Amino acid sequence: MKNYQEEIALLRGYYEQTRGHVGDSRWCSVYAEEKMQHSLQVIGAGNYIMKHEAVFRNRSPEFIRCAVLAYLLHDIGRFPEIKEIYDYEKAGNVFRERNALLDHGERGAEMLSQMPQYNDPRIVIPIRHHGHMIEKFYADPQYQSIEDENLRREIKEIIFLVRDADKIANFYLMTSPHALEKYHDLLFHAPDEAYLYGKISPELIGYMQEYRIINHKDIHTLADDFMGFISWIFDLNYQTSIEFTRRHNIIDGLIADIRLFNHQHELQEKLANYAKMYIQSVNLNHQQGKTK
Repeated sequence: MKNYQEEIALLRGYYEQTRGHVGDSRWCSVYAEEKMQHSLQVIGAGNYIMKHEAVFRNRSPEFIRCAVLAYLLHDIGRFPEIKEIYDYEKAGNVFRERNALLDHGERGAEMLSQMPQYNDPRIVIPIRHHGHMIEKFYADPQYQSIEDENLRREIKEIIFLVRDADKIANFYLMTSPHALEKYHDLLFHAPDEAYLYGKISPELIGYMQEYRIINHKDIHTLADDFMGFISWIFDLNYQTSIEFTRRHNIIDGLIADIRLFNHQHELQEKLANYAKMYIQSVNLNHQQGKTK
């Protein structure tokens, strides 16, 4: 596999431009740094999944190139987004109000579609929808217009790969030692105490009981955000990704994070147990030769 130094340099270029633009904002600087670190971790996560999943063996060099570039460049749209957030806040506005209007996946897809070497639907479509609910991907007009069934299958395989690599890299980051301390300024940037210290919203219970990823529209507090992270487990597509969460005790790690700012311990455990039961059921089906 080639080392993709040109694309890593492209990412670093956007990162350095962003750091230069937002240098007097600690929050934006930390955010940009985290996104560069995250992008490199997603490369490792994507490589790991591809190594262990049979679907990626004996594939064409062009398919492999598109798959790697999709997860390598998945967050390229974050850097202009951070510059825009900085400018927005400099004008006296509030981050969370602006955050609802931003979509770094669509921004990244638009950027790459203007670069001929990356304007391939196997790269652009997965990047566009890597952070969306999966239904938005299936409804994508560009995807729906593709008649070649092999190409549609390849796009699905790659978007599932990008979404999984993105999630397990985030899992690893959020459950690493002192993660909340390291990224305190990033996580606790919002001035709204109702968001920062609010309770877990009741509507999240149904999502967890039904093994569904939590829709962002139903997230109202930081505790909700972390329960949303746990619900990402329901959206994983490859057995390698599921096994990663089990082996690294991701659920317990996220619950330990939540307990630092939310004291609904009984409800936390109840909701976390649904995710643990899901992992057990997926692993059992895998052992019995069934697919997810």
